[in-house]
Amino acid sequence: MSPDEARRRALAAIDAAADTLIGVSRRMHAEVELSFAEHKAQGWLCAAAEAAPA
Repeated sequence: MSPDEARRRALAAIDAAADTLIGVSRRMHAEVELSFAEHKAQGWLCAAAEAAPA
């Protein structure tokens, strides 16, 4: 795969996941976890990753 094709695929994957990523980001900012104890945030990100197409 050429670098241009890899870049195109990466950008397409990011665009496809944008709504989910923005939603997780907003949720993380709304429910702040302190002292490196981001247990909720980890769960939200894992759930988003598991639900994403391969």
